[in-house]
Amino acid sequence: MLLLLLCLISLCLLLFLACRVIFLWENSSFFSDLTFSGIVRIFRGGMRFDFSAICYINAVYLLGMLFPFPFRMNGLHQTIMKWLFVVVNGIAVVSNLMDTVYFQYINRRSTISVFKEFKDDNVGGNYWY
Repeated sequence: MLLLLLCLISLCLLLFLACRVIFLWENSSFFSDLTFSGIVRIFRGGMRFDFSAICYINAVYLLGMLFPFPFRMNGLHQTIMKWLFVVVNGIAVVSNLMDTVYFQYINRRSTISVFKEFKDDNVGGNYWY
């Protein structure tokens, strides 16, 4: 079980690393003065950030898989946990990739302030009629 969790966390780290590479490649014009040592420093710091983000994102999954609940090996529990992992990490990767394109418009990574910027907009309602 522990080996499975380590493999899944490693998979998440690879996915987040791929998102960082895609972000850097897509927005390379914004980082034209970045050196190789700067890229290595960014990726090293990013891996530490990604690891903590993955632990937060998957906290419910990790608790559900690590604590010795009597139903932990039940097939239904395993199915629910699998889909929880896929959906939560899918949302995280998609939002990370959406930020790749959105960066070109606001020149910074998205934070919670994105929701504050659009709180008064009636998104959808203004465009359907």
